[in-house]
Amino acid sequence: MGPGIGYQPWDDPIKSLLFEVGLSYFNWDRYEGLDEHGISTRVGFDFGYNLFNWLTLTDRYVLYPTVGKGGIFFLRNEAALNIPWEKFPL
Repeated sequence: MGPGIGYQPWDDPIKSLLFEVGLSYFNWDRYEGLDEHGISTRVGFDFGYNLFNWLTLTDRYVLYPTVGKGGIFFLRNEAALNIPWEKFPL
């Protein structure tokens, strides 16, 4: 996490979409070899879609290209199906 800006073109009860860019700090604690740390940029988006009244699909992609480390980057994806307890169909 770190400072950044974002833009949210959709945010309604059915769907949401958020884009973000910013800076982040990274720290590699390696088992073997030298540990590294520094600054990376962050580019990502969050998407959410209400499939049913009780089930929501969410997906988050974030790319962390490092600054000054010769093209090293991390890509993180988190996808989930969420069911709120109060809407759980019994």
